[in-house]
Amino acid sequence: MNRKLTILFVLVMALFCACVQQADARALTGGRGIPIVSDPKDLNLVNLKNLSDFLYSDLKEKGTFGPIRRFALDVKAKQMGIPNPRKAQFHAGWVVDKGHSGNSTAILVICGDLTFKDIKSTIDKDYNEYMSRNNGTPAISEDEVKGMKITKYGYSERPYEVCLLQIPEKKSIILGAIPKGDYSVLEPTIEVVKGDEKLNEKVPDNVEVETTFSLTKREIERIVKFNKPRGELRKKVADGMKSLAQKLGIPHSDDETVPLEERIRGQLALSDAVTVKYKWDTDSKKAAAYDMAYTIKTKSPEAAETLKGLLTEQITRLSEKSPWDKEKESIGRITVNSNDQEVCATFLLDTPEAQYQHMSLVMGQVFQYQTLMTFLDRNGSAKE
Repeated sequence: MNRKLTILFVLVMALFCACVQQADARALTGGRGIPIVSDPKDLNLVNLKNLSDFLYSDLKEKGTFGPIRRFALDVKAKQMGIPNPRKAQFHAGWVVDKGHSGNSTAILVICGDLTFKDIKSTIDKDYNEYMSRNNGTPAISEDEVKGMKITKYGYSERPYEVCLLQIPEKKSIILGAIPKGDYSVLEPTIEVVKGDEKLNEKVPDNVEVETTFSLTKREIERIVKFNKPRGELRKKVADGMKSLAQKLGIPHSDDETVPLEERIRGQLALSDAVTVKYKWDTDSKKAAAYDMAYTIKTKSPEAAETLKGLLTEQITRLSEKSPWDKEKESIGRITVNSNDQEVCATFLLDTPEAQYQHMSLVMGQVFQYQTLMTFLDRNGSAKE
């Protein structure tokens, strides 16, 4: 999917930072929220209003969410059929587990005043654009699972398909990345959302989810191409950096004139696999803590040390550039370590404030990066 779905997935990522609440009875929405579960019967959709309110005010204060951006985001969300969480009830949650195929299934469940036809229209358009851009053949088909009509979008690069369906009577939409033909996680999720299957009475005290993937050949090619100058202004900036270094007599290499973010992407393109591990648990006072770990397996111990150094430098730069103490504190929670051929980036978010601040940090970086790239590449990508 392209950036036109950014608002949807930004809201989804907010689930990692949602606050846990107490409730007297188990319900699909509004109870004690666990953002990601492995058992569909543990599903409990989180109200995004509190987090949305926090992000709105915090990003506005930082100056990265001005009136024009707020208006544009609101218009785009309405076009996509997504309600404003600050003004309307909007709940969401994930089910992530390995099905019969042994490959991970990731299912997003969202509930609220959604406009299904607009969401489907957006996904249709983005899917066709994605396949056209990558010389793929669109494969959109219909199927039926547990009595529900679903739309399937097949992908040629991976043995996966995206499944989309709505449950109108529950004001719910389900969107899942599923191994082709493996509905073993989707089926019980549909039953739970429909109310045909009862929720587990006791919510688990901890949830642990892990998935591993490798970059496909085409994905590696796109990362490498992205590292090349994509616009005339960007190329001039790089050439200017080389020229200035030479005039000042500063030792330099081609790598040193390439922006840090691009050097990081270059190293990632050489990696063998990425493992994402998510853990959620509560303490004796029922306070939630979230632990995320990204483990990147590289080609060699030397490559691991190089990537660790680049990631550490990026974290340091972000902290030095930020004028906000709370943002510095959030950045300081990220740790990077290497062990043999593996590099592991982790962050522990053990308070509601830490969770909210982390999401604000991620959102702020996304906004700043898109603004910079739009400026540098406003004349379009260089012809391949």
